[in-house]
Amino acid sequence: MNSLRSFLFIVIGVVPCLSSEPIAKSKDGIQPVTGSWGGGSSRGSSRRESRLDSMSQDDLAKTTDLEFPVAVTILEKGRAVDGLEDISDRIVDVRITNPNSYPIFFQGRQYKENKTIKPRWRTLEEGHWVDAGWDWCGTGVRDWDIEANGSIEVMLYLHPELTQQQILGRFYKADRASIQSDCLLYEKK
Repeated sequence: MNSLRSFLFIVIGVVPCLSSEPIAKSKDGIQPVTGSWGGGSSRGSSRRESRLDSMSQDDLAKTTDLEFPVAVTILEKGRAVDGLEDISDRIVDVRITNPNSYPIFFQGRQYKENKTIKPRWRTLEEGHWVDAGWDWCGTGVRDWDIEANGSIEVMLYLHPELTQQQILGRFYKADRASIQSDCLLYEKK
């Protein structure tokens, strides 16, 4: 029975988020945010408490970038992951290193032994990278910390409908989330 429950959690909760489709921007350029950002509670969902939960949208307004963007090392492409065999050609494993003298964090999930990040996708249009969508799903999301000069290994997933794409992740200074950067993690042309 426990294995059936685990399987249902993955199918209902995590896998739909892995295949999140880009959502077009509204005409006014405002992109929707889901989950309990800005003071909501995660009770009743598999989303864990985040240090972003206690912040209002004004508090989260970006004040400045991190001193240095994260460094990314590609570890493996196309790895087979148990339960995600049908998307193995879209999986990219990377090591993300924090070159700053202070800890940072990002939001993501854990699928079995794999840590993930809530990505933003860009696509190449007329020679320019433009926003193509983001993983808006809040299911199973938690904060992942990277200590000063520390590293973490993360499984990225390419969007199935974008042939040319960039994957970006948003990183926050651990003690002041309004200091944040969207950092390029992978590019496929």
